[in-house]
Amino acid sequence: MSNLATNWVNTLTLPPAQMGVLRVLADMHNGKTGACWPSISKICARSGYSKSTVRRAINALEAAGLLVVHHRLRRGTGWQMSCYYELRIV
Repeated sequence: MSNLATNWVNTLTLPPAQMGVLRVLADMHNGKTGACWPSISKICARSGYSKSTVRRAINALEAAGLLVVHHRLRRGTGWQMSCYYELRIV
């Protein structure tokens, strides 16, 4: 957990689902690397929102410039392996 990320989230005013998802990401934020690695399922479990709501919230947060989603691909196959999130703490 990063106190910097948690404090940053507490300064924002967002719709409930976006705030809930961002709080989960801030709780899982690595203060040294700036990355968060939770799966969509883990975000759902911790926030109480459905997968579709979490995905919409992540898309909205990315569009607002509050986070960046980094997609990772498997070598050779091109299939998405996982992604990680980088919070844009201001």
